Amino acid sequence: TSVSGPVSGGSGQTITINSVVKNQGIGMSQGFSGGYYLSTDANITTSDIYVGGYSRSGLLAGEEWTDTRSVQLPTNLASGVYYIGAIADSAGVVQESNETNNSLAGNQITIAMPATAGPNSPTVAANNATLGTVAWTNPANVYTSNNVYATAVLGNNIKSQYLLVSGFNFAIPAGSTISGIVVSVERKEGMAAFIGIKDNSLRIVKGGVITGTEHAVTTLWGSTETMVMYGSSTDLWDTAWTEADINNPNFGVAISAKGSGTQGTDTASIDNVMITVYYTH
Repeated sequence: TSVSGPVSGGSGQTITINSVVKNQGIGMSQGFSGGYYLSTDANITTSDIYVGGYSRSGLLAGEEWTDTRSVQLPTNLASGVYYIGAIADSAGVVQESNETNNSLAGNQITIAMPATAGPNSPTVAANNATLGTVAWTNPANVYTSNNVYATAVLGNNIKSQYLLVSGFNFAIPAGSTISGIVVSVERKEGMAAFIGIKDNSLRIVKGGVITGTEHAVTTLWGSTETMVMYGSSTDLWDTAWTEADINNPNFGVAISAKGSGTQGTDTASIDNVMITVYYTH
């Protein structure tokens, strides 16, 4: 009987849709499934853009059921204006006296393609001893990509401290919605025979606090400098963001490396760290 959602959003973002379904018949219905769609017109069909759905047990005669559901918009969703729509019994399995009242268009939503800020490099870099034992030498060398490195010499399973970088000088417009964060790290290991370097930890920094999901990968660093990207245009690192959080001088990333091998030491080298932020405004 109703469906509604936000009036604006961006591709890849998560939105909340609310709907009410009512059994208008005189007997109890079978269990059914329903779907939520985006449509360029008010005629909602299963050929429209599917964004999520639900399953429900039967409803008594005259019974209403309210669904509130978070759905993720497609990452390739074109910008424009769409109707938010719902179809009850979208699979068409329930026999009904009236099969024409299962679809409904709700409010319109304006979809904007994410803008980008960056990639920006840091202006502050320092060791953080909350993890690991080996401090990085010359942390400030990560400010620019110039083949001059911040380094840490590591033995097997010996972990570096966090190299915490911040001061990215973003200026995201007020009222923006943050869509995703990408961290890019130019790094390499030495050429030791029996040991290499791996990520130990890579996490985002919000307001000076190391937080969010762990993004370290398990592969060895290469002996040739490589730009490695963490996150994506829709990855929020399991953290809520405002534009003020991104623009804060203490926004950044914390990186720890570890040795991985049988004997000896190897050198972890980081040339540059950059962050790109995706947002809609």
